[in-house]
Order: sequence, then C-alpha cells, then structure tokens
Amino acid sequence: MDAAVSVREPGEWSHHNVSASGVAFHVATAGTGPHTVLLLHDFPLFWWSWRHQLPALAAAGYRAVALDLRGYGGSDFQPGEVDLTRLAMDVTGVLNALGAPSYTLVGAGMGGAVAWMMAHQHPQGLTSLVAVSSPHPRSLSPRGIHRATFTGKRGRYWRLPRRGPKQLQDGTLVSQLLSDWSHPDHREQMAQLAPSYSAPMKRHFAAESAWETLCATRKVHLDERRVLARPITVPVWTVRGQADPLVQARSVADDPRYVAARIRRHEVEGAGRYLTEEAPGELTQILLSHLDEVAPR
Repeated sequence: MDAAVSVREPGEWSHHNVSASGVAFHVATAGTGPHTVLLLHDFPLFWWSWRHQLPALAAAGYRAVALDLRGYGGSDFQPGEVDLTRLAMDVTGVLNALGAPSYTLVGAGMGGAVAWMMAHQHPQGLTSLVAVSSPHPRSLSPRGIHRATFTGKRGRYWRLPRRGPKQLQDGTLVSQLLSDWSHPDHREQMAQLAPSYSAPMKRHFAAESAWETLCATRKVHLDERRVLARPITVPVWTVRGQADPLVQARSVADDPRYVAARIRRHEVEGAGRYLTEEAPGELTQILLSHLDEVAPR
C-alpha cells in the first residue's frame, strides 16, 4: 500500500457523523436490515479495520455499523481523562441516535472492553456479544494488565504513559505493534497497513485523546468492577487468534464466570492479535454463524 487510506474511504458503505455525549462520532454503515451489528475496533486501528465485514454483514441482511471510538479515525477527540463507563455511554448514545431497537455488539481488543462494559451496564436492546481478542475486563490486574500476559518486550508499551502519545503521532508505535502482535506470516502485510492506521493519529491532539481512550480500557475503577461483576444475560462468543501474544488461552479462562447465558469460544489458527486483518474471511464466517443463532429475523 503506497498511500494511507482516508478516514472516509469510499466503498460498499456510507459515512456519517453522529452526535452523542457532546462528541461527534464517525461511523461507516452498510445495509438496512432490522438488526444492527455494531463493530468496535481495536487499538491502534479505526473503523476501516472492519471493511471486510461491513459488506458481508449487509449482504446477509443486517445493518452493520463500524464506529470510531474517541480520538480515532474520524471521531472527535477531547484530550483529558475518560473511563470505561464514559466510553460505554458514548456507544449507547450512538446506538440511540441511530435507532437500534435490537443489536449485537462485536468488539475487538480495546473495543471489546467497551463492549463487555456495555453488556453489563446498558443491556437494553442487546441481543448478543462477540468479544474478539478481548478477555473480560475483570481479568485485568490493578495495573491494567491482563493476568499471565503483557510481560517482557510486549509489556513495555503499557509502562510508557508519556512516550505513548508521541510514538502514536509519529507512527513508531503503530508500526511496531502491528508487527509485534501479528502472526509472523502476516507481518509483511501488516507493515503495508501501518501508514493507513498511523495517518489519523497525526491530527493535533488526536494521539493524546486516543491514548486516553486506550488507558480507560486498561484500568478499571472499583465502581466499574462492581458493575462488571453482574452476570451478562445474553449469549456471548469469544474469539482469539492462536498466536495472539497478548491474549493467551488462559487469559479468557475466567470469562464464563461473568456470563449467565450461553458462552462459546473460538480459536483461529495462523493468526495473531488483529483478526480483522489477518483472518478476515474466517472472522466473518464466525460472526455470521453467531448471528444465525441469535439475531431476530
């Protein structure tokens, strides 16, 4: 890829700005079905990471919506501390503005933490949850690190609060993470994507806001942990790449403790952290299989 894609890249979708929580959020939408599938991206990505799933979900009869979280892609940025509760309220506000009486949440990594929180805090209209590369937030240690993961070289990023935004803005961190966290077979492909995922971070204050959003999903407050202890009453599927260096199999072992409904696990061979890029076809099939079981017709 010679040039970065635009945050409003044309394709089999349309772009909109949606106001919620005093912030203008960018969404890419495809399809007009009665059931909404809301897609929340991982760090340091943005809505474009769901470009393979958007048309596939629309073709299957769903309304697919890929949202840029605060500070990412085409959404507003507001430098300053936010928390997981606020991020969940952001997404709830977007859903209300869009009009989504029934919806499925699909969250990857950072977006998965927000999706878990929403399932506990704002369950009205929620039909099901798919958590991709994202263990339940209560498996986080007080330092914001998943137990049994984030050690050694790959753990150092979470100990650099001052350097993080700068390295996001200059593209260093984006390139490094896309390489370090993907399967070795996909690293050349991920390197080609780095300019596109780095470009939105160059906006003034975007990197700082994006970093605050990330930190909010890593450090769960005591009050939030109480909310997250409530059982989820809708079906949950979890998906992880077999070579994900952050989310090992034991990282998701406690997930069933927080789900009172049916929970199913999937593992994708030959893929690391970024399943939307490394295994888009297999991830799409998992999502469609899930929706066939749970989505109202």
